Amino acid sequence: MSVKSLSWRRVRALCVKETRQIIRDPSSWLIAVVIPLLLLFIFGYGINLDSSKLRVGVLLEQQSKEALDFTHTLTGSPYIDATISDNRGQLIEMMQAGRIRGLIVVPVDFDKKMARVGDDAPIQVITDGSEPNTANFVQGYVEGIWQIWQQQRAEDNGQRFEPLIDVQTRYWFNPAAISQHFIIPGAITIIMTVIGAILTSLVIAREWERGTMEALLSTEVTRVELLLCKLIPYYFLGMLAHAAVYAGLGIYSRRAVSRIAHYPVFHHQPVFTQYPRDGAVDFDHYPQSV
Repeated sequence: MSVKSLSWRRVRALCVKETRQIIRDPSSWLIAVVIPLLLLFIFGYGINLDSSKLRVGVLLEQQSKEALDFTHTLTGSPYIDATISDNRGQLIEMMQAGRIRGLIVVPVDFDKKMARVGDDAPIQVITDGSEPNTANFVQGYVEGIWQIWQQQRAEDNGQRFEPLIDVQTRYWFNPAAISQHFIIPGAITIIMTVIGAILTSLVIAREWERGTMEALLSTEVTRVELLLCKLIPYYFLGMLAHAAVYAGLGIYSRRAVSRIAHYPVFHHQPVFTQYPRDGAVDFDHYPQSV
């Protein structure tokens, strides 16, 4: 059969039939709308890579003025929940048990090393490598607090503190660096692609279970027309699911709606690539009606 024999009248009639089947079948609405919202709610709010309050231990081996001053700056941070102790074994056990995510060691020669010009930082930071993301947060927060404390100490002594490198990071997308805003856009694409594949497979299985596929193959409906009548209604159903997802999670775009309206067609690529090759080479290889 050639594309030239395509009849839009038959395509329109088949699309109306398919649309009525979608309306009468609650499972289609459940798969296309409810399940994506549920999955995105789990991905968006169940997966959280942000650490608002990190529990760390501070091993204070020296009670000097500098050590206590740095410890006070550390505990004053809104991002650190510090447990101060002079018992190394106790803090190690707490980190192994998961009650703290890092250990900051202030050694016995802290004040002597601080008095030396050009010496290395006298503190030690031990993080829990079983959670790399949290370990990076601990390292970054402690380094930032250390730099702030050194700057304040230099200003109190009438000196000028200038770090070797002043790195200022700016996020153009998601300025607040909220992890959900990074996860949800990618999750939308993945989930809607999977949903499109599920809907496509269920449509074909439903036709064979109801015995309507044999009836369609016995008519003058061409292969292209049958493909179009399966694609068009479910494409608009997928667009409706996209709208429900964006509205339900409060996601917005700075682009005009007319410019992003065609993007979901790429998310639904399995609809175009998976059908009709779901076990048979072509429609001609399906069993024909007697």
